[in-house]
Amino acid sequence: MLETFHNSQRILNRQSYSKQSGMTLVMALFIIIVLGLLASFLYQMTQTANSATAQEVLSIRAFYAAESGAQAAAMQAFPLTGGGACNNQTINFSAPGLINCSSQVTCNSYTADGLDFYSVVSTGRCGSGENQTSRTIEVLLKTPN
Repeated sequence: MLETFHNSQRILNRQSYSKQSGMTLVMALFIIIVLGLLASFLYQMTQTANSATAQEVLSIRAFYAAESGAQAAAMQAFPLTGGGACNNQTINFSAPGLINCSSQVTCNSYTADGLDFYSVVSTGRCGSGENQTSRTIEVLLKTPN
């Protein structure tokens, strides 16, 4: 009786194995597709993060270009030797941190309450095409009396 039970158990096991024969292929395809989608998603996230980082670096460089342009205008307006003037100018930088950057400087003089001032607006630009960024700063310079 016990032997008959074992034989019938073997037959049932063989039948259940034969019913499951295509399941491995379906599971393998499912795993491959899910892992492929996950890899695609991770690649897209990495590309987005890299683009944002590059844009942030260009933005910081443009800010420093604008700041350098304003400082150049201040040096031109108030040189150590005296007798300076503030003029509109475009500066193309060649320093290692500001390569491919420029600064457009606009300088206007005016008088308020008997005091002379220079208003300096400096726009720094870095990069080109779609990857171009610009930052603008304004500086108010009071002439020494």
